Amino acid sequence: MNLLNFKNFLSKYELVDKKILLAVSAGVDSMVMLDIARQVLSPLNLYVLYINHNVRSDTELDINLIEKYCKLHNLNFFCESINVPSRNFEENARKMRLELYNSYIEKYSLTGVFLGHHLDDSIETFFYNLFKGSFLTGLSGIKSYNIDFKIYRPMIDYSKVQILNYAKNNKIPFNLDYTNLDDKYSRNFIRLNLIPKISERFLGFKNNLIQKIKLFNELDNFLLKYVQKWMSENVIQKEYGSMVFKDSLYELEDFLLFKVFENLKVKCNSYNEFLDLKNKINSTGNFIEKNNKFIYFSSDHILISELDLKALNLFYFNSINVPNLKLLSEVNDVRKNNKSIFKSKRFKRIPFYFRSGAGVDLNGNVHTSDSLL
Repeated sequence: MNLLNFKNFLSKYELVDKKILLAVSAGVDSMVMLDIARQVLSPLNLYVLYINHNVRSDTELDINLIEKYCKLHNLNFFCESINVPSRNFEENARKMRLELYNSYIEKYSLTGVFLGHHLDDSIETFFYNLFKGSFLTGLSGIKSYNIDFKIYRPMIDYSKVQILNYAKNNKIPFNLDYTNLDDKYSRNFIRLNLIPKISERFLGFKNNLIQKIKLFNELDNFLLKYVQKWMSENVIQKEYGSMVFKDSLYELEDFLLFKVFENLKVKCNSYNEFLDLKNKINSTGNFIEKNNKFIYFSSDHILISELDLKALNLFYFNSINVPNLKLLSEVNDVRKNNKSIFKSKRFKRIPFYFRSGAGVDLNGNVHTSDSLL
């Protein structure tokens, strides 16, 4: 483990002169990352953040250790406190940390955040995602860079043994987090119970698994390129969302369809969740909300939009561009007395998610928007 590898990482992602947030917990992984980072980057460009999860009574020891280190090396130090709901603690804590990272990145105009994940964490994450039912992306280990959250992991190619040796040889101060010994948390259970048992039975399994994880990663990247090309040819971008015809979706194998949804920002947390979504493609005239997006299943296509049904109706109504109209959904007598309107071919051409946005004039005539049909 040396500074050259760290410098190569910085050069690869063009981070040498950038302002960086470092998430530091006072554990050995993040303290070693901090020690290397402050040697190869300008101290003025480093913003060190400690997040107190309020699950331990001795967090002051962590804060004091990091603060002392930062003062010694003239580094910017910040401390934040979060209260994480006990239900799905690990997932909730992760989401809250990501929100904090993003707020600091925006506030101080930072390029991204460094996390201290290492090679052993990647193995742990593989099993964690495997048991959760994750798909290929979840089995391809921890990425060195996450573009969505501006996360960088400069330690990802180092093993825990290498990190501990560096800390010992360079006298790096760090604290032990006793909550890491509590196997009620899934990741701790995997690290403390599962991986040691497998290591006893299958010698060298870590090296073999790392090789497979790298292959999964390469395959995932290959699929991403394929899917992006497919999407450029089959996904129609509208002002109100992304539209995909069902016929093109039916032609995809499950693993490609999963990747398409993922790239449309419709994330499925498990394969079973994906299968449930896939089955809904066959439906017509309904919608679901997922990941803060609305998925509308029309007769021949699906629409993925950030707009809810009411907002879509207003969008359609505003596109009609005829004066003195009222929303069809607000004119009861038209709906009751002029039912023949709804049987016309022109009206039926309107996707169900737009129909209540049709306009009614003073004479009771229904108007539709040709520009959006």
